[in-house]
Amino acid sequence: MTETGNAGSATEWRWVARGLKVALAATVALAAWIIGFRGLGEPAPVLPDATAQFSLDLEVITTIDHDIVYAVEQRKRPNYRIFSLDPTTGETATIFTVPENAIIYGIALNAARDTLAMAYSPDHNLDGNGIALLDLTDDSLTWLVDVTADSYYTDPAWSTDGTAVLATFVDRTGDDEALSVVRVDGGNGHVSTLAERAIDPVETDDTVFYLTVDDDNARRAIGAIDSDGVHTAITVGDGSHDLDHLIADPAAAIFAVAVLQPAYTGLTFGDPADAHGNHDRPSTWWNVNATSGTTTPTETEAISTYDATATSQSIVSATNEGLAIIQDGVQTDLIKSRAIRFVAA
Repeated sequence: MTETGNAGSATEWRWVARGLKVALAATVALAAWIIGFRGLGEPAPVLPDATAQFSLDLEVITTIDHDIVYAVEQRKRPNYRIFSLDPTTGETATIFTVPENAIIYGIALNAARDTLAMAYSPDHNLDGNGIALLDLTDDSLTWLVDVTADSYYTDPAWSTDGTAVLATFVDRTGDDEALSVVRVDGGNGHVSTLAERAIDPVETDDTVFYLTVDDDNARRAIGAIDSDGVHTAITVGDGSHDLDHLIADPAAAIFAVAVLQPAYTGLTFGDPADAHGNHDRPSTWWNVNATSGTTTPTETEAISTYDATATSQSIVSATNEGLAIIQDGVQTDLIKSRAIRFVAA
């Protein structure tokens, strides 16, 4: 081979290597999008090594007066678990160890504080999940909705009266993915649809609220359906904001939605990030007034939030820094960890 040929091959290989880097970046972006939408149909990723500042080893760094909270810690098995945290004492305890190949898509604590509803699959290879109830008094697990292929439940939340579980239903049985908000009867597991093109339900005062999914797959408004089946909508700000994590306690003492900071406007990877996909961006909380339909921004710190829930006195959130509780607009970081994915309180 001539010198020119060698030079050409070297150049070609540099372009191939550069192309591989681009392909790898695209793969990472796609993985981030998939995991951003609750990791649907994918194995629970093993988190990368972390610096001491964001240790994968759970570390309680402070305490605060608050009821017990529950969280999903997604570390390398067997340290993939649901654990309890007593914020007042800082004590933690394993509640449920996630079996090999199983995966959790979300948790919710009922008002009696004795049952966790879990969006759950015992085997991610089944390409679907169901809803199971974890009894916190005896650690028993019972199925409310069985696993069905290409059907997923995420964002579980209890109804106000505690007789049903609300959830986002992701239907992948057809050519196009369909999103809806459903109510699952806590007695017989019957599933009824409340709203199409909707996700992330919560219920207060017999009204179910949710995030609407637009024709362009953006989430920029809060929908509502009352006990008479009447649908209304709440506009957040000027209606241009990208929304996530609609949360409310049953009495609506705290009712809030996460407003995401504008996405980077440079090179993007396709369209999914504009849909229900990669919302792994810093967000701040806006208060929602269910009666007047008004929304107001808070001065909470902008941070990437994986999951959140509301109590009558606080917002409990799993962030890219750990587990935090916000009371009266003040955020207290209780745990430093990169491994917390879902919370319930």
